[in-house]
Formats: sequence, structure tokens, C-alpha cells
Amino acid sequence: MDGTLRQEPPYGMMTMVAEKRNGTWLVVVAQNTNAVLGIPPELQDILTPIPIPGSGQKPR
Repeated sequence: MDGTLRQEPPYGMMTMVAEKRNGTWLVVVAQNTNAVLGIPPELQDILTPIPIPGSGQKPR
């Protein structure tokens, strides 16, 4: 990280699992995944029900 501004906004997904303990919600596990826009090579021939940002494809 050299402080250079990004050309495009980042894309990714953050998943958290929360559990209620003693009347208080607590995040017990979290996962952050960064991704590049578009279809990765390993998904080229897979029809996904979820639209992939940057691919121009519609969900099926």
C-alpha cells in the first residue's frame, strides 16, 4: 500500500454470524472476501443464479 488512490471502488462480500448471548447480540465469526469485477476463468462455463458485478450477465 503506497497511498495511491484506487481507479475503481472495491468489490467484495462480508459475512458475519451473530449469536444472542445473555440478551446481547455478539458477532461470533466474520469473513471478508475481496474480488475483482467480472467472471473469473474457473466460472466461465457455469450458469449462476447470482449476478456477478461487472460481467453484464443477468441472473438465470
